Amino acid sequence: MRMAKSSSYSSNIFLAAVLLFFGNVFLGAQASDVLYYDFVLREINVTRNCTTNTILVVNDSLPGPTIQARKGDLVYVKVHNQGLYGVTLHW
Repeated sequence: MRMAKSSSYSSNIFLAAVLLFFGNVFLGAQASDVLYYDFVLREINVTRNCTTNTILVVNDSLPGPTIQARKGDLVYVKVHNQGLYGVTLHW
């Protein structure tokens, strides 16, 4: 009789662990997204107060676009540097 209770208890623990694992997998898969961004960096001339300066813009805007992501999201950013110099992006 004692052996049957132990076996039943072990089965319940195993079933609970399996349910917990798959519950986390499915809930985690729904909560995270894969995001893709494509940045084009190029230099443009800007004239202000009769003075022309060259500035680096991202997707023709300054400041550049905002990356919006949530915790757990996977973000891919492809950067095309069409400027004259190497750049460093800070996140």
